[in-house]
Amino acid sequence: MKACMVTASVSQRAGGMFDGVRRLAQALAAHGDRMSVRVFGLRDGDTDRDLPSWDGVPVCPGRVAGPRAFGYCPEFLKALREETPDLLHVHGLWIYPSVACLRSTAKTQRPYIVSPHGMLDPWTLRKSAWKKKLAAWLYENRHLRGAACLHAVSAAEAEAVRGYGLRNPVCVIPYGVDLPGDDGAAPPWANRMPENAQVLLYLGACTRRRACRTCCAAGPW
Repeated sequence: MKACMVTASVSQRAGGMFDGVRRLAQALAAHGDRMSVRVFGLRDGDTDRDLPSWDGVPVCPGRVAGPRAFGYCPEFLKALREETPDLLHVHGLWIYPSVACLRSTAKTQRPYIVSPHGMLDPWTLRKSAWKKKLAAWLYENRHLRGAACLHAVSAAEAEAVRGYGLRNPVCVIPYGVDLPGDDGAAPPWANRMPENAQVLLYLGACTRRRACRTCCAAGPW
């Protein structure tokens, strides 16, 4: 089976999507006798540095023409049509990869899967809402409704998908997690804490206006 994945970025600028898409592609590629996997993404300033992290998975970074926010990449559509995958898996919403998926599958009628990666959550939809409403009207709603399956990573995300009004099949499959080995070393901030102090760990979204490379999910808005 030949599968292609399409994502906005194949570098760590994609935030959590980088590890999610990369490790999924590597897991599928491990079944090389039954599965062929190729990944298409938009090129950015960190692409060349992070390509070795894909560890043998064929990655095809395409150059963006015009505003980065939309991510128009003429190479995408041509490459997908030439590849003729049995299954297309689109990661993320609101930018040109959604359009490329629609156009490449229009004639072949082959199925595709969409992983929203939280981009249908109500709080996300409220951010730059008018841009997303315009994208939804032009192409994104058609893209979402045409998916053979929508992939949610949690029950909450599945509820957001339904809350958006989509009635496609939804499959809830959490991403696997690679746990680093515990070498017993103290964290770098340990010497700044009083002895026997209790530590509260907070995980949240970055408040920077532009997504930073290490902690924010990539996206145009």
